[in-house]
Amino acid sequence: MRIKVNSASPEIPVEPFEIELVSGRVVSFVGYNATLKSLTARAILHELCKTATKGARARFINRLEARTENTARALRVEISNTPENALLYLVDDQRLVLRAYFSSLERTISDLESYASSVAEERTREGMLSLIDELKYSLAPQLKDYIEMKKFEDFYLLHMVLKVFDEKLENLSKQTSVDRDVLLPLDVEVAPHQHIVRDRRFKGKEVPLDLVSTTVAAALLWKLTLRFFSIPASTRVLIVEEPEEAMTPLQQVAYVETLKGLAAEIPGENYVVLTTHSPYIAGVSDQPSYYFSYENGRFTCRPATVAPPMTKADALLLVRTIES
Repeated sequence: MRIKVNSASPEIPVEPFEIELVSGRVVSFVGYNATLKSLTARAILHELCKTATKGARARFINRLEARTENTARALRVEISNTPENALLYLVDDQRLVLRAYFSSLERTISDLESYASSVAEERTREGMLSLIDELKYSLAPQLKDYIEMKKFEDFYLLHMVLKVFDEKLENLSKQTSVDRDVLLPLDVEVAPHQHIVRDRRFKGKEVPLDLVSTTVAAALLWKLTLRFFSIPASTRVLIVEEPEEAMTPLQQVAYVETLKGLAAEIPGENYVVLTTHSPYIAGVSDQPSYYFSYENGRFTCRPATVAPPMTKADALLLVRTIES
């Protein structure tokens, strides 16, 4: 896909630019304090929503369109050869909100639900419960998305996805001498009104959510990604904002390597965009990346090649740190 980007508002000075997304590749948008990279990623997704899969997935796509609609007022995006019926998803940067939700707001919402259930008038009761449900999923939209993804997944594709995941993790484990269960000790399962975190280091014992901090979000990101690629589609577009949150450098490398394997090997045209400040993610992504900056009073974007960060010295330092 060739994409032209320009400002849609005189208040946002943008030097017009073009980027190209190639099927089977993972591209990074990088830059110093460059809000434009996130706006661009979201604006691309918003434009694609216009021709995205409808039918059973209509509500899913409508929520994505609503979450990105403000970008249409900021940037004008033109996409050549726009794929029709594409499966789209955005993992936006809401992990700190997710942490706050589980540490405090979950109890408050539970109390509100209990109160609403006791209201005698049926219409009022249902209206209150609907508003509470909307609040809950507005704070943590990935929870509802994950549950819906499970409805659409294909068993054969899921098997392929898990095979790629296992191979990439095993390869990185051998290269660095770091046990894979140390790389990804946590696992997350989401069900309606329930969120379970287990830790392999404690034989899969369930861990209270308020003890695992933002690593919950990292584990959920992995599960969301694997589910997304398990859904049948002729075209998939996945955009992830700041995936490095709560991940060590080796985990970041493992995530991007897994994405590259999924984009290349899972049937269909697969496009992946990562917005990041991490040299590990940018360096492992397919090159060139796109560098966003603010220069001479205007936002700009240009292709850039990022030096691979995982030198032997880096890897050795990480291994020795973990061993000590």
